[in-house]
Order: sequence, then structure tokens, then C-alpha cells
Amino acid sequence: GQVQRRAWRSVETILKDSQHPTAVVVGHGFAFYSILCRALGMPLKNFRRFRLDNGSITVLEMGGPRNLLLSFNDCSHLLRDSTDKG
Repeated sequence: GQVQRRAWRSVETILKDSQHPTAVVVGHGFAFYSILCRALGMPLKNFRRFRLDNGSITVLEMGGPRNLLLSFNDCSHLLRDSTDKG
């Protein structure tokens, strides 16, 4: 619960202080689990229903009548085409 309160306060500060409609937040797994639970109105005890891989991208749309999970645990940027020489 303490992690969730701290993480959520940080998200609220970022959203309030942002000059742009998009913000990027980088952090550790449990902080993100707690943010997801809060943003989606789920009890924190349900965090085990999520699986986030290291380096994954999750996109939340916040600020409307309800928060929306647009993308979750996207790792496609980590995959490399075997024909890629770079």
C-alpha cells in the first residue's frame, strides 16, 4: 500500500506538471503493478494478475471519464529481425 501511495502521488505530479498530453514514466515492476491497479480501479491484491517483462512498454490513457489500458507488456521493440545487420 505504501508503494502504491508513493507511486500514485508521483504519477499525479507528473500529469499535473506536464506541459504535454503525453508523459513517459520509467520504473520498477511493483511500482507499475501498483499504478496499474490504482488506475484501473482494481484492488492492489490483484497485482499478480499482471505480468510485466523487463523493458516492456505499457500505455495508459488517463484523465478522461475513466482510465484506459491501451497497450500492455509490449516487448515488440526488443525483438530483432534475424536479417537485421545493425
